[in-house]
Amino acid sequence: MRLLRVLRSVGFIGAAVIGSVVIAAATTIVAAPAGAQSLSCSVQNTRDGVVLVSWNDIGASGYDVIEDNQPKRWVTRTTYEDTSPGASYKIVAFGNGTDWTTTTCTNPRTTLRCSLTRQNGTATLQWTNIGARGYDVIEDNQPKRWVTGTSYRDTSPGSEYRIIAFGNGTDWTRARCIEDD
Repeated sequence: MRLLRVLRSVGFIGAAVIGSVVIAAATTIVAAPAGAQSLSCSVQNTRDGVVLVSWNDIGASGYDVIEDNQPKRWVTRTTYEDTSPGASYKIVAFGNGTDWTTTTCTNPRTTLRCSLTRQNGTATLQWTNIGARGYDVIEDNQPKRWVTGTSYRDTSPGSEYRIIAFGNGTDWTRARCIEDD
């Protein structure tokens, strides 16, 4: 019993004795240090197909860069240049009391939005310019046309449209065209 009291006094809150076997489970709650800084980041498109992800220095020993939910690299500096950019980046700080401080930032060039207007038997699609080399127009789940601009007019309209961007680090960025009211 004395061992059980000792275990519980040092944080083994689930300690128990079953026969001659001691079972102990520890729970440790780690609070952020007083005055901890918050982490923030940004994404800049620096040149064709390259982005610079940067974040503020909060005194961490290092940072994990996670791109589109996939670990990309561990770095000690506060910038990361990516030659195959993703849509979002999560930065996780480690060391010096900053463990597990995180922030997420998105690549503004990969936010594709599309609107659809129907009038007099035609459908007009317009989408945001995210710097792609081209866009596939998909009508009712079938490829319709490949265009380099940011609009398309269809004189034999379907019921649903999607846009898929290609090139300049935007590959496979998609948007569903939402009909204007």
